[in-house]
Amino acid sequence: MCAADGKWHELPFPEEPVFAQAVQLAKRLAHQGDGEVFETVSKRSSLFSLVNKSLGAGKEPEDIGMPALAFVGIPAEIYLPVP
Repeated sequence: MCAADGKWHELPFPEEPVFAQAVQLAKRLAHQGDGEVFETVSKRSSLFSLVNKSLGAGKEPEDIGMPALAFVGIPAEIYLPVP
């Protein structure tokens, strides 16, 4: 994520609150038998597309990297711990 001063900061996915909520929702959908909704939504995800293409190209899951994400209008300071 980019800070107001232009410096980029790494943010692990589990620390991003929207991602954490999405994971919980995905687990609930997948385990409660609503697989069609889960599949429809997940296939529209750019992350799903990246992982799917990488696995299709023979990469191992642990070797798949993601490019930096930019949250337009949300500075890194919103997520960074206070010093």
